[in-house]
Amino acid sequence: MTGLTSNNTGGLSGYFRNYATFDTVIVLLSLRWITGNIFFALVGVAIFIIYLISNIQLDKKFSRIDIIFITLFFLIMMLSIYNGQYNNYRSFYYFLVGAICFFIGRSLSRNINHALNISFALIVSYFLLFFAYGLAIGFSPSAMDSFFPNSSRNGVSAIALFLQIFYSASYLMTYGSLPIITPFITFAIAILCKGRAGLAAAGIVLAISMIKAVATDKRRLVLCAGAVVVGMAALYTIPNSLVQEAVEHTNFYRRGIESIRSEMWAEYLERINARTFFTGVDLSTVPLIQSYNLNPHNSFIRGHSYFGIPYLIMVLVVLAIGARGILNRQWVLVCFLWIYLFRSAFDIVGFFDIPDFIMFFIIYSLIYRPHTPQES
Repeated sequence: MTGLTSNNTGGLSGYFRNYATFDTVIVLLSLRWITGNIFFALVGVAIFIIYLISNIQLDKKFSRIDIIFITLFFLIMMLSIYNGQYNNYRSFYYFLVGAICFFIGRSLSRNINHALNISFALIVSYFLLFFAYGLAIGFSPSAMDSFFPNSSRNGVSAIALFLQIFYSASYLMTYGSLPIITPFITFAIAILCKGRAGLAAAGIVLAISMIKAVATDKRRLVLCAGAVVVGMAALYTIPNSLVQEAVEHTNFYRRGIESIRSEMWAEYLERINARTFFTGVDLSTVPLIQSYNLNPHNSFIRGHSYFGIPYLIMVLVVLAIGARGILNRQWVLVCFLWIYLFRSAFDIVGFFDIPDFIMFFIIYSLIYRPHTPQES
C-alpha cells in the first residue's frame, strides 16, 4: 500500500496520495467518540475498506510481525462473528475498529514527521474542545460525565492521556526530548475528572516528561523544580483553590484502591471453563457486569469476551514487543506502551477501541526503530 510504505510526502499531491485517507479516518473515528453517532465510524470504515481493496496489491513487504498480527486479526474476526449473536455484533464493530487502527498505526510509524504534525493537531484540538465544553457545561464531575454521549469523565481523561502519549512519543522520536507544557495540561484534566487510574497514569506521564527534560538538558532542572514548588505552594497557600478541591475529592483520595471492578473481574473469571477460555464469556451471564449495562470496566475482559483466545495471544505478542523494547533500551516508548495498557485495564477505552492507532503506532515504532539514539 502506498500509504503504508512511502515516506515521501511529495507536497500537497503526495499528502493526498499517502496520508489523506488515514487522517480522514482518524477524524471520523474521533467524531464517533465525541458525538456518539456511529454514522461517522461507518463512513470511516467504508472509506478505509475501499482504500484497502484498491491498494492492497501495492504492498508486498509484509514482515513476520505483520503476518502474525494479520493472522490474529483474521481469527479475531471469526470469533467476533461467532460471539456477535450474544452482543448484537458489537464484537464485529470493535474488530473493524481494531483492524483499521492497526493499519493506521503501522502507517504513522513510518513517517514520524507526519505523526508529530497530526498528534499536535489532535491534542491541541482536544484541549480546546475540553475547555469549550467546560465553559459551556461546567468543570464538575457530573458535568464532564455529559461531555460525550457514550463516555463518562473517565473516558474524557483517557482521551487526553492517549493523545498526550501520541504527541510525546512523536516528539521524542523527532527531537530526542519530551514536551513539558502539554503533560501539565493533561494532568490537570485528570485531576478535574477525579478518576484514580487516569490521575495515576497522567501523573506518570508528567513525571517521565520532567525526568527526560532534565536528563536531556540540565538547565531545565530549574524550570521543573520551579513548577513543582509553585504547584505545592498553590496547594498550601490557597486552601480553596480549584486544584486542591479537585484533589481532595478524587476517587483515589476518598476510596484508595477499593473498587467494584475487582468484583466484576472475579465473577468473570469464575465463568471461564474449557470452552469459554477459547471463545470468551458472554458478558450477560455475569450478573454484576450485566447490572452495569454490560460494562466490565476492563478492556481486556471485554476483549476476551468478544474475541476469545486469539485476543489473549495478541496481548502476549504486544507484551513481548514491549519486552524486546526494554532489551533495546527504548525505555520511554515502552513506558508509554505500558501506560496505555494500564489505563485500558481500568475502563473500556482501548485495545480494541478508537485510540488504538496510537498503541499500534508505538508498537511499530518499537519494531522499526530498535536502536533509536534518543532512547539510549
